[in-house]
Amino acid sequence: MIVIQSPRLQLSQFQMMDAQEVFGCITPAIARFMPWEPPSWSEYVARCEKRAQAPEPNKFSFVIRRLDNRECLGMASFEDAESVSPEIGLWLKESAHRQGFGREVVAALVEWGHATLGKRSFIYPVAIQNIASRRIAENLHGQIIGNRTNPKYDSVVYRIPFCESPYSLLIITGTMGAGKTAVLGEASDILSRRQVVHAAIDLDAFGLAHLPSSARSDGVMYDNLRSIFRNYAALGVQRFLVARAIEDGAQLRLCRNIIPAPDTVVCRLTASMEAMKRRVQTRDSGVSQLEYVARVAKLNVILDGARLEDFAVTNENRSLTDVALEMLVKAKWISN
Repeated sequence: MIVIQSPRLQLSQFQMMDAQEVFGCITPAIARFMPWEPPSWSEYVARCEKRAQAPEPNKFSFVIRRLDNRECLGMASFEDAESVSPEIGLWLKESAHRQGFGREVVAALVEWGHATLGKRSFIYPVAIQNIASRRIAENLHGQIIGNRTNPKYDSVVYRIPFCESPYSLLIITGTMGAGKTAVLGEASDILSRRQVVHAAIDLDAFGLAHLPSSARSDGVMYDNLRSIFRNYAALGVQRFLVARAIEDGAQLRLCRNIIPAPDTVVCRLTASMEAMKRRVQTRDSGVSQLEYVARVAKLNVILDGARLEDFAVTNENRSLTDVALEMLVKAKWISN
């Protein structure tokens, strides 16, 4: 069974066990811009059973559900899979409107169609009067290529191109005392003053817990990052700043898998050992102070061996603003 996930949703191939929930989402308002009228329960079951008995190899039907609570929101279709530009369609129940779910569904199908079938463009027909659905296509760079007519309404046909993932990820790494959190905050302030939409995430804070022995704090930390990414992505955030000492390639790949950014840059902050130990000693005056101070040199050796950074920025004897500006310019997030 094909399963497609997006930041907030899961699309899974329709099965007969889904029929009752899907049927409960169908109302006359939903059918206004669909070529069919709301069926009776018996008609709907008969139609579903017919499709299950004689499936079409190039046509896929997906149930749309929320990831967080499995609520059924509607249906999506992916047809003419063998063609140069397969056709995408969807409908959502009334309570799921005006929440960006439609765009998320179409974007997920476009990405899946490219990754799985190698398609570069997709057809998306929509009723001329269905302004909300037309905005979905236009927000995904769709262009009108034709018209269609059926007994209920006239449609325009969009061609939506596949575009690479829009996300950018800038990871700020460095040993303890290098200033990751401070530079993260300053970089966020600089971007905010320039009206650059972004999210700034101190990843270590997501794993600050004492868990049962069977649980791993790092695993929960990355699960939390996944949830936070989905929430920000659903709001249209495409640029992500993440502060975390990345110790090996596996951790870097995990970050990239969670935030699927083809444009990923790793900046390592550096300073003298004396300065970094002094910062940690001043900052962490509690019961773990000695442990944290000793960790500065150990972690620095690990990062030296990993060599995951694309560039380094010195964070010593200069203003925090200068450090953050240099990082953002080298990462090509700003011009100056």
